[in-house]
Amino acid sequence: MELYRPILSYDELGGLFDEGPSVLYDALAKVLGLEQISDAEKRLVDQHTLQKKPRAEANTLGKALKAALAESEDERAVAALKEVKKRAPDLDALIQLVTGARVGSGDGLLTQLRAIVSLSIPTHEAVTAAASTFRQKLARVAEVADDVLEIAQKRNELLDLALSFQHQHGAVACPVCGEGELNEDWRIRVESELAQQNEQLAKHRRAANELRSARGALIGLINQAGTAPEVMDVALASLDAYRSARKVWVEVPASDAELAEHVDRRYSKLATTLTNVQAEAERELAVREDRWAPLAADLIAWVTREREARKADPIIKALDSARSWVKNNAATLRNQRLQPIAEQAARIWGELRQESNVDLGSVKLEGTGTRRRVVLEAEVDGAPAGALGVMSQGELHALALALFLPRASSPDSPLRFIILDDPIQAMDPSKIEGFLRVIEDLARTRQVIVFSHDDRLATTIRQLGVTAQLLEVTRGAQSAVSVTSAMNPAQRYVEDALALANDENVPSEIKNRIFPGLSRLAIEAAARQIFYAKRLRAGESREDTEAAWSRAKTASASLALALTGDPAGDISFWKDRAPYRKIAVGIAAGGVHRGLRGDPKDAAHDLRRTVDDVLQLK
Repeated sequence: MELYRPILSYDELGGLFDEGPSVLYDALAKVLGLEQISDAEKRLVDQHTLQKKPRAEANTLGKALKAALAESEDERAVAALKEVKKRAPDLDALIQLVTGARVGSGDGLLTQLRAIVSLSIPTHEAVTAAASTFRQKLARVAEVADDVLEIAQKRNELLDLALSFQHQHGAVACPVCGEGELNEDWRIRVESELAQQNEQLAKHRRAANELRSARGALIGLINQAGTAPEVMDVALASLDAYRSARKVWVEVPASDAELAEHVDRRYSKLATTLTNVQAEAERELAVREDRWAPLAADLIAWVTREREARKADPIIKALDSARSWVKNNAATLRNQRLQPIAEQAARIWGELRQESNVDLGSVKLEGTGTRRRVVLEAEVDGAPAGALGVMSQGELHALALALFLPRASSPDSPLRFIILDDPIQAMDPSKIEGFLRVIEDLARTRQVIVFSHDDRLATTIRQLGVTAQLLEVTRGAQSAVSVTSAMNPAQRYVEDALALANDENVPSEIKNRIFPGLSRLAIEAAARQIFYAKRLRAGESREDTEAAWSRAKTASASLALALTGDPAGDISFWKDRAPYRKIAVGIAAGGVHRGLRGDPKDAAHDLRRTVDDVLQLK
């Protein structure tokens, strides 16, 4: 239905040329079935507009973002601005800046402040427990004198060698002093003494190892105190105090006796100065986070839109290529499709224009977008001219039909009908004749339905002898619609005469006065229809035909024109063939003045047969 458009409405026909070149262009493109090309262009434009929206919004947000970042001294803003200014910013890196996974430069102020906030020292509980353990181990070692242990160790070594010697050589004299004997009793006694001394020595060694472990653990805790970094551009009042306290804290005394006392005495100041400097660093960070938060939100919004824009960028590129191709080829495509239709439109116009001196030339669709227009070339008396500038309203209606009908009657159309709504508005009689010839040709291959309020259409159909079914559509009370066969005007007068004759409520004197007038109207209407049909079929112009008809002043003259082509011609031969003809013509000719003489019902039947005979003339 959209492609072949078998229906042309009254509004489309009347307003096709009224609203400017672009509206006419769109209307013709639709009427002529060129919507596919226009639709392709529109869809590409709509998609291009839609896909460009993320990029446009991203660019707008990016411009504002750069200005906001440039005004900030925050190192994240500096790093973000540097990235945003790149041809292809790293969006993941920018998100890391927002989330804190990446601050900016590695030694920046934020890094330094966050390093201070994250500083740690060993807990007071851990230090206290380690110091207590160290004191216990130190006291345990002090229980055994070092010099006693050293003598016992040397003696044990000597006895070990003696025992080994005795095991190898048996009972022999002492190899050292030569006195006494290293016998079995000596061995048992020495082994017992040696076991006791070894046990004492092992206890001492265990105590010494535990002391070393306790000392290492305590020093390890001391070394856990974090080093505070340098902080640029911000004065932290407690920073130097913490550094001094830490410096004193990590200076471990050489004496074990002083080590536990050292941690007990220095820890409190270390912890206090750390708490103070971290509180100051957190306050500085909070100030900067408050300033950074709006920029971070703007940055996230831009990154989100930029990602959408990057997804759309290749689509936009493809759409640009498609739009360029369609733009470069649309005119060719349109006019290729339009050419056969334009040629047929020119032939139809040739039928419709009749006596018009405007000759339609080529029809072209040119331009795109807001510059699209229809070029209708024409010649007026052989001189080139723009069609729309020289055509009358009736000619414009005829032109609209000429442009519409070729597509509606295309052999490719599966719709075997055409419906036209009041197409002859503003047409003169000659163009109505041309219109009927056109639709008569179309009706050979499809059903043509024409709605019209203009009686000239039915009259011309009868005059030309066009094969058509004429129907009258009427709307009665409560919008009840009825459809009946349309009567020939001559036959309608006959029916009026019959109704008058049969109406018992009308006095005879009135019937006698009115009936002859109805008879004359009926016979003249029938004669006029036959006369026009003969003349027009013979190729005579309507103007000449109208002039010839105007010379017939009586019913007999009208019949003479229809029968002989001459208003003064002899028609007695025709009347004499049927008595009722002579009676009916006599009533129509003379009865108007003297009135009806005789029975109106008989006269009505004679009139009907006479009119039917006239309408049968060829």
